[in-house]
Amino acid sequence: MADYVNNKLIEFNDSKFYNHWFVLDFPSYDVIRKIYNGNDLNRSYRSIATNLKLSGVSMDMDDLNLDLSLQDSKVPEYNRDLNIYYDSYYYFSKSEITQLNGRNITTNNCIQRKFQKTKSNNNNNNSEMQKKYVVKTDFKCAKNSRNQWYFKPNNDYVKIVSALDDQCLFFKNNTLQTGKCHSNSIYEDFITKNKTLCSRADENYCLDGYKTLAAALESMEEKNSKCPFRFIRFGYPCCSDSAEIILTDEMGSWGYENGGLCGIPYDTLDLLDTIE
Repeated sequence: MADYVNNKLIEFNDSKFYNHWFVLDFPSYDVIRKIYNGNDLNRSYRSIATNLKLSGVSMDMDDLNLDLSLQDSKVPEYNRDLNIYYDSYYYFSKSEITQLNGRNITTNNCIQRKFQKTKSNNNNNNSEMQKKYVVKTDFKCAKNSRNQWYFKPNNDYVKIVSALDDQCLFFKNNTLQTGKCHSNSIYEDFITKNKTLCSRADENYCLDGYKTLAAALESMEEKNSKCPFRFIRFGYPCCSDSAEIILTDEMGSWGYENGGLCGIPYDTLDLLDTIE
């Protein structure tokens, strides 16, 4: 009966829907995806552009600066074991419990990229500092591309790719790292064991306890913002990388440049932490 209802809903959902809620008792992944695709940003924002033109404002779809690459009308390839689609972005989230003043505090930490200073030895065996993106697992989840990943199928395996710069996550020397993707590297390949991702190079290393959570669709402006987008939304620009923090509040960390307030960039915030 559930399959019959789901199939009928898929047929009904050939028309696009948006701003609607659907309550499903026995949802299947293809029905959920069809409804997801039914939130038709193409049609919604075309309607906005049309109304603006009728009001005498010149506007087209490119001016809206939207990322519509995920709004395909067909259902993309789905990995049932991982419950993921190969065209979407995800967070790897894990709950960590710490003690603070005798109370248990739960924090959701994500596997993410952090721009930080690291020590390296040059050819003269002198230790010097360099800046690069590293993989961290003990930082709180945040809504930006540094926390987001997507999947690429590779025969019987999957690759985990950073939404920040399309570098592949790999496990080597007992650490998670990122680097240029290769087609034949076992360090970049992950297998599925009991619906958990494990390294192909070392099947004893698994992403135990991590939940794969879908990231919300974002405009290109939001995705490419170098500081928290809430600053942009309220009319403040992002600061330059050299700006200093003058205050921090519930909005975030602020700087002051060119006679006005601005939002401190992610890279600047990351560099406050040093990795040995």
